Amino acid sequence: MNNFRDGWKSLAKRQLIVVCNTYIPIIVITIAVSFLVIWNSTNQLGYYSQKELDSALVNLETQLNKVDDWTRALILKRMNELMLDGRGDAMASYQIVQELGSIYSACDVKGVIYLYDKAEERFYVNYGVDLYSADEIQNLKGELLNGELPAGTDSHWHIYKLNERFFYRTYFEYTNYKLGILLDFNEIFSITDQKENLYFSDDEQVLILNSGTILEETEKKWDELFRGGMLRQPIISRSESLKCSVGLIFTSGQLLGMVPIAYWMPLLMTLACIPGIFFLWRLIQIRTIRPINILRSAMKQLEKKDYDFRIVENDLKETEDFQYLFEAFNQMAEEIKESSEKDKKMYQAQFDNLRLQVNPHMLLNSFNMIYSLAQTQNYLCIQEFSLHLTEYFRYVLKENNHLVPLSKEMAFVENYISIQKIRFPGTFTSVYSIQEAAENALVPPLIIQNFVENAMKYALTPGEVIEVLINIRRENDRLLISICDTGSGFKEEVLEYVQRGEIYVDKMGQKHIGIWNSRRRLEVFYGEKAKITIASLRGDGTRVWIELPYTDADSSREGEEGDSHEAADR
Repeated sequence: MNNFRDGWKSLAKRQLIVVCNTYIPIIVITIAVSFLVIWNSTNQLGYYSQKELDSALVNLETQLNKVDDWTRALILKRMNELMLDGRGDAMASYQIVQELGSIYSACDVKGVIYLYDKAEERFYVNYGVDLYSADEIQNLKGELLNGELPAGTDSHWHIYKLNERFFYRTYFEYTNYKLGILLDFNEIFSITDQKENLYFSDDEQVLILNSGTILEETEKKWDELFRGGMLRQPIISRSESLKCSVGLIFTSGQLLGMVPIAYWMPLLMTLACIPGIFFLWRLIQIRTIRPINILRSAMKQLEKKDYDFRIVENDLKETEDFQYLFEAFNQMAEEIKESSEKDKKMYQAQFDNLRLQVNPHMLLNSFNMIYSLAQTQNYLCIQEFSLHLTEYFRYVLKENNHLVPLSKEMAFVENYISIQKIRFPGTFTSVYSIQEAAENALVPPLIIQNFVENAMKYALTPGEVIEVLINIRRENDRLLISICDTGSGFKEEVLEYVQRGEIYVDKMGQKHIGIWNSRRRLEVFYGEKAKITIASLRGDGTRVWIELPYTDADSSREGEEGDSHEAADR
């Protein structure tokens, strides 16, 4: 949950969520509507195909019923000749065949009509002259003569193959005659603009038609052909009176291919817009998120006290708004740098002022000490004291660097402790320990000495010997300094001021700015990277912990040399 909240705070993630919540739903809805339109279109195609099949079967049924009615009427008219026992009349047979031939014009059909005189074993044929060639007629006659004519009366129309042609046949048998009507299948059954294979079955045989032309006869059963499936959509129409079925089999690809292109356009345009999400997101990244990240990174550099950082010209290829912000940032950084330099100079001036305040006091005390030693004629002690005093003032008055080697600072601290031991013999002891890994560190001058001086000035207890302990070590990139004493400790009201980082003013109106000045100097040089912690208990001593970024004296010296070379080159 916390990760989600942190992620929601990110501008990039918020913009991505906004883009997804607006763009993606529109695309999903458009795709869903497009699929719905296409699906409905395929259903409409199936519906219209079903209607077309139903219409074709109704037309076929109407036409064949007309043929049946016309044939029965003729049979009733010629029933005496058909049922009369004995030898047939050739003239009557010829007349019957001719009358049957009028079915072509009466019912608008084409095909072959035959009449077989069983008594005379004569075979009469009537056919559409414009449909068959002479050779085809001879072949048809030959197959009819050589073939075995069916017996009985069959009012059921069925598929019949004759001379590589398919007919729709019905036949009748009477006492003297066998009569058959064969209607050319290609002429009585077709579907307009049929592009797919059409299947026709008389419940026994199955024909495959295309554009009204019979392609072949298949051995597959009707149920096997029209078995449903996910990728197949069968459409079937059936006539119970004719006992026949007609069907189409559409694959999903065929149905989709029949959908008008206008129905596909919204879907195709929507799918084409999907990459637009990435282009839109990339545009937002380049034009909005990237410059904001540049500005954010620049602000972090300022937080790290890198006042020389600037947004370079190559990054200013942005909109006018961000160009203005970048230029304003560079101007702000320049002003902050100038202000920081002024602050450093101000604190340096305060530090120099502090040294000037301390030096006269230290000098007067030292003169009084020398005078006292001279009265006792302790010349060796005067020599030692004068030597330490000389080193003390040489360091205080001549050391102007912001950072000095730890060894130099500790030599100054030792020298100061030696002076105080001569001034206050037998009142304190001092022990210090420096880790070998910390020997090359750089520290601000007088930082350690300031807290050692406080311990010796304010922690002394009459009649008691206090101990001052100095411990310096390095942990990774941090320098840890601790200064502890076993003296009287801070008063509570003084400790409150010290811990808050404020200047303490005593009852005499005198300001005690030593610790305050040390804090301010560390803030100027290190910012939040430096830390001072002070703990004190009245009568139980004081403990001071100073934590600084570790700076190596050797690498800093190399950097200073490199900078001097670059300055010389410039």
